Amino acid sequence: MRSARLAAAAALAFASLAAPPAAAVVLDAATIRAVSGQVFDGFIVTGGDTHAFLLEDFAPQAFGFSLKAAKGSALLPDITLRDPANADITSSLDPFRSDGAKSVTVKNAVFASGAGRYVLRVTGKTATTGEYLLKVTAKVVKKVHGSGLIASGGGSTVFPVFAPTEALVSLKVVPASGSTLVPLYGAVTGDPCVRVRLVPGLKPGTATFSCPVTGAYSIGIDADGGTAGAFNWSAKVKPAKPSRKPVRVNGGAAFFPGLGPAPASKLTNAGQSVVGWAVDGATLCWREVRTSGGGPNLGKNSVSCATLTGKGLPGLANNFATDAAPDLHAFALGSDDAVAVAAGELFQVPRGAGNNASLDTGLTGVLRLLADGTAAYVLQADGIRAYPFAGGGPDDVSVVGGETYRDMAFGGSGLVFAVTTGGGDLEVRMVGLDGSAETALATLSPDPGFHALTARGPDAYFTVDDGNGDSMLFRASACDPGTVTPMVDLVDGVVDVLTADDLNVYGLQAAAERRLLQVSRGGGEATVLLRENTAAGFDVVSQELAAAGGFVFLHADDGSDGFWRVKRR
Repeated sequence: MRSARLAAAAALAFASLAAPPAAAVVLDAATIRAVSGQVFDGFIVTGGDTHAFLLEDFAPQAFGFSLKAAKGSALLPDITLRDPANADITSSLDPFRSDGAKSVTVKNAVFASGAGRYVLRVTGKTATTGEYLLKVTAKVVKKVHGSGLIASGGGSTVFPVFAPTEALVSLKVVPASGSTLVPLYGAVTGDPCVRVRLVPGLKPGTATFSCPVTGAYSIGIDADGGTAGAFNWSAKVKPAKPSRKPVRVNGGAAFFPGLGPAPASKLTNAGQSVVGWAVDGATLCWREVRTSGGGPNLGKNSVSCATLTGKGLPGLANNFATDAAPDLHAFALGSDDAVAVAAGELFQVPRGAGNNASLDTGLTGVLRLLADGTAAYVLQADGIRAYPFAGGGPDDVSVVGGETYRDMAFGGSGLVFAVTTGGGDLEVRMVGLDGSAETALATLSPDPGFHALTARGPDAYFTVDDGNGDSMLFRASACDPGTVTPMVDLVDGVVDVLTADDLNVYGLQAAAERRLLQVSRGGGEATVLLRENTAAGFDVVSQELAAAGGFVFLHADDGSDGFWRVKRR
């Protein structure tokens, strides 16, 4: 059973998220953050149970839903809807609602109270119980366009785009007929709790960005070289595709694959001992250590790469340092460079043409290394420091005396990280990449025992000891600091490695056979994607996970050192 302190934390967190703040608080039996187009499979177990679906990514878009009892279920499903002020506005759905014997359908409804978090609750009429299927869909405006003008003498202008969480927005700017304007994209601004990175396209005037959180974004347009004139702009909004598999809200039979390596497929053989690897949207890179052959190259470190489909790419760096046992997490990929710590020296390794550079020496106890387009970020037990590629580092990002730093990831408006405070609490915090605006996102008091951390967009995900030797998965948000949501108790072993993509959180569990787990980012039950098979010589040896393009990537050994990918469910 879950420990008393963790059960209390879970109850308080669930109440703060989904239950009315009035005196009569009803604790929901399950709390899920809805994803547009996703089917949710839930079970009303006892009469009076309610399941809360948080519609955080919907308003002010129109929305609809289909709720029906599953085949053979005795449930007579019903719903209520509360607005961001917790007022019951279920009746506002009446013009858009139709009820069947065992179903409720709403089409193209408007949110009566404007933007914000709405809560849709599912329950059973007359205390009926059973299984149900729910699909909630937002009506996304997928194409918008307009025009603008940059007057002679300089200046800039902006145009707005509304997009839901994890949507891909494709932008195009074309000078109007007779205009001398040479347009340049400026900053993309949205909610200050998250960073937005604009990626230039291959064609002039094009760019894309991924929306970390639902909302209105402003795209800046500047003039190059003193040019001016009118322009036309357009934006295409491509929402994230939900999983074709229903997300289990609670109960039910879990998907459980046979012992591996199936359903994983092998991408590439590393050929040497692998210590550290990373994945971005197109490339898998890893750091190798020469373990055979003797001579001057024994213990030398190299960086090799392959595409996400397993096609080999030119090596980034060969024999750039000697270190037979480098820190496992001291390797990372940035947009233009890889970074690695070998024998205490921090190396910058260009992904294109250029020579390796040394950023610092004497580094020990590196717990995590990250990189972006401008700097490497080093986590040690006493703090986080930045090493700019332009030189001049290190710069303190977060260094607080008396605290023990545990892990970090890119997220929110900069970095998300976990610390154990001097008072013995576990805190998950966010800080800007320049060390500004450090904010506590979640606090567990006392620290139950930290296991792992990852982040995606505004969300931080972390696992801690559940009081029974297993892991509890929590979520915190950079856009709602101070609120912590317990997601699921991951029984059968500690989950000590995490990663996340647009839909899910993935974890490696130290069970009798090491397992790869998948949990919807909105919550729900865990699914097992892959199982180790030590009897057949298939060992999952990853200290890292990565997810991109609908696949999860991990390091495993079937007799030869290599990398594998598993399709998400």
